[in-house]
Amino acid sequence: SRSRSCRLFVFTEHHTQRTLAAKQRAGELVLQDHLDMVNDLLNVVEAAEQRLGRMDWAERDRVNHRTSYIFERFHLSHVCCNDHVSWSDMEDCERRLAALGCKLCVVRIDGVALVDRHRERGTQWQEVVRGWGVAEGKVADFLLRRQDQFIARSCQPALEVHIVDMSAITVEDGAVEVLDFWGIC
Repeated sequence: SRSRSCRLFVFTEHHTQRTLAAKQRAGELVLQDHLDMVNDLLNVVEAAEQRLGRMDWAERDRVNHRTSYIFERFHLSHVCCNDHVSWSDMEDCERRLAALGCKLCVVRIDGVALVDRHRERGTQWQEVVRGWGVAEGKVADFLLRRQDQFIARSCQPALEVHIVDMSAITVEDGAVEVLDFWGIC
């Protein structure tokens, strides 16, 4: 059997969303900021894949050059979390991701588990959500509505989709499920 790819690049939310946070807090975030960030990251991945594609390893059935990429909070996050970004703005991104063979994994959680996990995070998380204009006591409802938006939007893309229900499993078990779906390690 062929071994799986274990070369992994991870673009966390610190690369995909947080780089825009200061502009968002200042009320200066515009559509072009989102598009520039998404395009910058996709350009890097596409260039790497082009270079790898010129190698003869694939022809020799070698797998050690294959690379996997994880984008945390990427194109769907921009649409679902920002009123000034529409799905049509991210369709090119979706097409490019599909051309790279990317898959989409959406994490979901039920309301009880969500509240429990927020308690574990302490008051700092509540302050972050209040910064979004969400009233105390309404955080879980707000996040569950946003989760429903993600799931509804994820049913329409060109990418293969897997929804991981984290309500009753550990983060470690969820990570194993995600990596298995993506065929990583």
